[in-house]
Amino acid sequence: MPDHSARRYHTLVLRARLQRRQGDAAGANASLALAIAIAPSRPEALVELGWACLDNGQTEHGLEFARRARSLTSAHDSPTHIAAWAHVLSLLAASAGDREETAAALAQLEHASPDASYTAEARARALSLLQEHAP
Repeated sequence: MPDHSARRYHTLVLRARLQRRQGDAAGANASLALAIAIAPSRPEALVELGWACLDNGQTEHGLEFARRARSLTSAHDSPTHIAAWAHVLSLLAASAGDREETAAALAQLEHASPDASYTAEARARALSLLQEHAP
């Protein structure tokens, strides 16, 4: 990806994150669609789409995005990239009541970011979500 395209991609992903946090779901989705068109093999926009789906209760769609983001990273990628998809995937899987995928994603998150505060928060939130789906 040329340098100007990389800057544009990251700008769009950051814009989408801000739009989502400000309640502009349509704007965020449009920004992410443009980002994916620029760099379809980058995981960040897919992670953001996963978060948007989690916020909107679209668990199945969110799982698809988070799993695609996971498939675009490898064990050699930065811990930040691994933690990003693992965090959202753990919460989406927990929202779906999938204990196995939740545990696997949390293990990846803890491996990538063992001391980060969001790791402990993700574990607590995932466990709470799983309890909601307990028989």
